[in-house]
Amino acid sequence: MTEKSSNISNTVKPIFLIGFMGSGKTTLCNALTTRTNLKTIDLDDYVEKEAGMSIKEYFSLHGEDSFRHLESESLKKAAAEGYDIIACGGGTPCFNNNMELMNRLGETVYLHVPEERLFSRLVIARDRRPLIAQLDDDSLRRFIIDKIAEREIYYRKALSIFDTSRLEDEEQIEQTSALFIEKYL
Repeated sequence: MTEKSSNISNTVKPIFLIGFMGSGKTTLCNALTTRTNLKTIDLDDYVEKEAGMSIKEYFSLHGEDSFRHLESESLKKAAAEGYDIIACGGGTPCFNNNMELMNRLGETVYLHVPEERLFSRLVIARDRRPLIAQLDDDSLRRFIIDKIAEREIYYRKALSIFDTSRLEDEEQIEQTSALFIEKYL
C-alpha cells in the first residue's frame, strides 16, 4: 500500500508514540503519514521549529533542562493543534509530567524494541543524537541498558505496547505500519 488509505478517518484523540531513541517512532510516524490521511508530527521537528535551531544546537547552547522545558511546551502546543499522531522524543514521557498529560489527552503507545536491535540502530545514528554522540560502542551499550532501566517506569505507563523491531527495510516498514493501522486506526 503506497497510496494514502482513504478508509482511515481522523482519530478523535491523538496517538502519542513513545519509546527509547531508536525504537522507530519517527520511522513509523513517517510511514503512517504516507499511508493515511492523518495529521502527523514528529515532536523533535516541532521543537526544532519552535527553537529555530537543531536539537543538537539547542542542547549545546542551553542544556538539557532548558530543552526538556521547551519539549514539554511544544508537546502541549502540538496536541492543541489537532495532530492525530505525535511521535515523541525518547525522553519526553520522563519529564514534567508529560506521560500523565499524554494519557489524559489521548492514547499512548509504547514502541518496544529489544536492546540489541536498539544498539544496532543507534550505532548508525549516533552522530545525530546529542546524548550519545560521544559514546564508543561499549559505552553506548551501557547507556542503553541504564537509560532503559531508568525510563521503563514511564514507558510502561503507556496505554498500549507495540513491537517495532521490524522496521529495517521498506517491506518491514510496510508490514509494521499495516499492523499498526489495523490495531489502532
